Amino acid sequence: MPNLACYRLRDEIEGVLVQDFDGYLAEEHGDVQTYGPVAGDGFTSKLFVISVPPRQPSWISFLDQGFDAAQWPSVSSAGALLVVRVDEPPLGYFAFTFGTMGRFLLRSDAHRRAYGLRTALNLMYPTGDATNPSRLRSVDSHRQDRTTVRARRQTSTASTFEVFDVDRMREFLRTAVGKPADRERWGSRVGGGDALNASPELNFVGVGQLCRDIESASQRTDYRQRFAFLDDMQPVTEPQIVGRLHEAVLGKLRDGQIDELGLGPPTIVDWERIHKFRLPTDGRTVVRPEMRLEDLHRGLQTRGYLDDLDIPFLRKNSIVAVDGDGTSVERWPILRCLAGTFILDGVTYVLDDGDFWAVSTDFQQRLDQEIDAIQEVDWLPAADVATREDAYNAQAASVTAGCLLLDKKLITVSAKTTPVELCDLLTQDRKLVHVKRHLGSRDLSHLFSQGAVSAELLQSDAGFRDEAQRVVREAAEGDSHAFFPTAGIDTRQFGVVYAIVADWKNRSYAQALPFFSKVNLRRAVVDIRNRGFEVALARVQVTR
Repeated sequence: MPNLACYRLRDEIEGVLVQDFDGYLAEEHGDVQTYGPVAGDGFTSKLFVISVPPRQPSWISFLDQGFDAAQWPSVSSAGALLVVRVDEPPLGYFAFTFGTMGRFLLRSDAHRRAYGLRTALNLMYPTGDATNPSRLRSVDSHRQDRTTVRARRQTSTASTFEVFDVDRMREFLRTAVGKPADRERWGSRVGGGDALNASPELNFVGVGQLCRDIESASQRTDYRQRFAFLDDMQPVTEPQIVGRLHEAVLGKLRDGQIDELGLGPPTIVDWERIHKFRLPTDGRTVVRPEMRLEDLHRGLQTRGYLDDLDIPFLRKNSIVAVDGDGTSVERWPILRCLAGTFILDGVTYVLDDGDFWAVSTDFQQRLDQEIDAIQEVDWLPAADVATREDAYNAQAASVTAGCLLLDKKLITVSAKTTPVELCDLLTQDRKLVHVKRHLGSRDLSHLFSQGAVSAELLQSDAGFRDEAQRVVREAAEGDSHAFFPTAGIDTRQFGVVYAIVADWKNRSYAQALPFFSKVNLRRAVVDIRNRGFEVALARVQVTR
């Protein structure tokens, strides 16, 4: 029995009720063979099939240079999309994809997000089953930061979730693969992200019952016993809210506020296959080494698309990943590649993979309370609105007694692949001050990471302490501030201060910081405190 990938299809797409099977087919595929509909046991289905004509592989031109007499085979690929409507009881539509091309036949906005993840976890960990919890083999997680980080972790044997070391404070679980509790019904392995993947033993006549069983499993809440944190982020399905959020995305693109958005592949990809990217605003011969929002925005502006930009345009026009021969290996609608956070009526929403996710009120409140509970210091000077970060650091060092300016004095150690900055300012009472200008999410993520990395190395790395003391001695022009002996430090004598220079407008940290900056700050604070350091924040107000 082949592995089956089952998607739960939406009843409405873009606010329009889907009338029949063809409404789920991606429009860009015109050479599709269709079969049916055919009726089954309580279901009706229609099949869509596509094949790519045989062609020689792209690597042949290279080998021909050395083996001109070689006989090369031609290869082709095929795929199929099976759309199933469950009639008894009336449950709506499901889809199964087959082959390398099958998933490209399904409209990218046709299926429900995260449907398969919770369903798979329900099947792996049903309520009341107290047997061995070591059932997971692979998990995919995702973290939005200065850049979006997607990770896949796999184990050699079935394991508990904790073995995968997913950072629940910053990472969001996207897929999980493991052993179902009922292997007789579901096969040896199930997995879920957007689709549910399983390999049950059944004939085609049983497809309708399989859909009914999958839907029944999806309605359970067994996953909350072990994975309740999944409910911290919920897919947004209310058309009115989605429409307002779409307008927020379009507004940022039209106004050029692209620093508040990200652009990148929406899934884990095989970077060994991907050579370059082609944007929908590029000509056929233009390819780019990176997928950059600046290039896309410039292309939209140059071609006059920005004024009339709408969501259908972002869905119908795709970014294409090509291999070294220029052959398309992946393609994603623009909307799926965009990422960002938005606040609407006091609720935080995250755009990822073409859909919005609402941050639960409980999670948001817990996060804000933790952020506003961090100690605050107010001894740093204010900054002029036109003052750059480096100039502010010099000013603060000059007016703070015994304060050393260590900005841009980098330390190279074997424990890290990139140079590390000890801090921007070092006070006589052993405060390591890290400074960042502005409230942008990317800048703040770097700031919080910088403080956590420096604290880690000061505690654990003798070589870093030696270099830190050398940097301090040079800045102090003598032996003062002899804080970092090779043998080690008492971290309780030190503090880490994150100073943010911005127009705060009388807002608290929880009110002013972007959502993912707060998530990253919480993680950094926990790590630093666990090492024994004190942590504090400083609001540096800009003045006009």
